[in-house]
Amino acid sequence: MGDDANSRWLLTGLGLLFLAAALAAPINHDESQYVAAIALMRDGLPYRDWAYLQTPLQPLLLSPLSLLPAGWLLVGARLANVAFALVACWALLRLLRGKVPSWAAATAVAAMALTNAFLFAADVARNDALPVALLSLGLLALDRRWALVAGLCFGLAVSAKISLALPVAGAGLWLLWRERRAVPPAVLGGMAGLLPCLVLYALAPQQFVFGVFTYSLEAPQQFWIAAGQADRLALTGKLAGLGVELIRGASLVALLLVLADRRRFTPLAGLLNFGIAGGLVAAILPDPFFEQYLVPMLPPLFARAALALPELRGRWRSGVLAAGGATALVGLVDVGSDYARGWKEQRTLAVAVEQGRMVAALANGRPVASLAPERLAGSDVRLMPGFAAGPFLFRTSDGLAGRALAVTGAPTWQQLEQLDRAPPAVIVTGGERRPRPPVFPRGVDAPLDVWAESRGYSWLPLPGKEWRMWVAPSQKGGPEGPPSR
Repeated sequence: MGDDANSRWLLTGLGLLFLAAALAAPINHDESQYVAAIALMRDGLPYRDWAYLQTPLQPLLLSPLSLLPAGWLLVGARLANVAFALVACWALLRLLRGKVPSWAAATAVAAMALTNAFLFAADVARNDALPVALLSLGLLALDRRWALVAGLCFGLAVSAKISLALPVAGAGLWLLWRERRAVPPAVLGGMAGLLPCLVLYALAPQQFVFGVFTYSLEAPQQFWIAAGQADRLALTGKLAGLGVELIRGASLVALLLVLADRRRFTPLAGLLNFGIAGGLVAAILPDPFFEQYLVPMLPPLFARAALALPELRGRWRSGVLAAGGATALVGLVDVGSDYARGWKEQRTLAVAVEQGRMVAALANGRPVASLAPERLAGSDVRLMPGFAAGPFLFRTSDGLAGRALAVTGAPTWQQLEQLDRAPPAVIVTGGERRPRPPVFPRGVDAPLDVWAESRGYSWLPLPGKEWRMWVAPSQKGGPEGPPSR
């Protein structure tokens, strides 16, 4: 069987795995702002018309999904990430073709795909899979000496997620060192790839800077210190988190293999080494560490490991393969337990689709507010732009909250009187019930519950544990009949 056939079988298997994972993974509150931004693309643009806390490529690219009905937009966004993850795997297989035996390329790509971090990128509607696909395509283009195309892919990757600037910078440093003739076309392509950022910055500079830079630099520090978990922000805490994540899959084995391989230094190996270094810095910088921050390092890491793997002989090769397989199983078991818990706690796509359908029917085109917009977003639900960031802007406090309201118009838990100016017809709570003392001992949703009850809203239960659909007094007796407790 030829290399192409083997690659097709591998990609088919990975595609089925990613698809199953995307349909089974519990809903993560991180998905809120990404899905809401796609939905709101029907009526405006990020930053100018609503707060967005990332660089803008993903909602721009996926804006056609805004035509999907409530609940199904979340499904569509997850399936798009499945496709992006497959593109990343395909690009690495093409990058390694002819450079290592097909078994080494397949082993490395499968090992990357089975890490907990990569599966998380592939199965939830965040913005990790798109930039990692673009990064992988950029590495492929640069290896083919298509500097303009590589620069375009790298620029687009940064336009999808700002942390990709560090592995991209690593590739740039490699060009300056080894391929200076390629620098001008790569820079030209990179500027073209950054156009989404540049245009939207020009339209709303204050909002862009606040969403992309100010929030990410200040809000995590404020939230985790207030929650009594400042140790997670320290370098030691972040390194501990990184260490745990490296063994939720074969990443640590791959990293050790690369560090031990001193016999190969081809141009491709050098490029990948720079990418690994940039990705490692990108993983450690954010506060605190989460698994998704490891994703930008994975393509250069596992491609570089593929170059080293054929150099091993006898027991060394068998030992490395056995260690990689064992750690991959550790990651898969962890992922499987998360999915099982998601079904048990009714945090599944099926529940979200039913919730979206019910809210759409009751709201009937009137404004809806929620800290879990990912479950409700769709063409038949009118999300309030002030809640586009889900719980993340809402839970900020004091001076940062004041700037959030002044710059983006998004009210926080301390400023809910702002809703009296244009009250939502429906408020949905339930996604943020987890106690987060001392600021939110009853969860981040609690201030919304209190505000709704104090304004005479009545509530109906929604599918799922502790979900409520608050209905404004003026909406009682609407098309769905009067609400009752």
